[in-house]
Amino acid sequence: MTQGVWIYESPDRGKTVTRRKAGMMNKEIKGLNADWVVVDDIFARIPPSEESIREKYPAVQEAWDNYQILLKLAMGAVDE
Repeated sequence: MTQGVWIYESPDRGKTVTRRKAGMMNKEIKGLNADWVVVDDIFARIPPSEESIREKYPAVQEAWDNYQILLKLAMGAVDE
């Protein structure tokens, strides 16, 4: 019943448009030359960067800052 049905998505309100067949995870992205280009599913699996996680979660940033201080203390690199 859903065979051949496309689902269109735009995470940025129309700047980028992707489509996928109903029930499928692999996406195609609208290329600059108006062709649909297959997006490898590997891109969907890339974890967010450590920096973006620290920016999003203040408690993680605080823990990171404390870790950096402790690391410097352990290495004897803290200025007195």
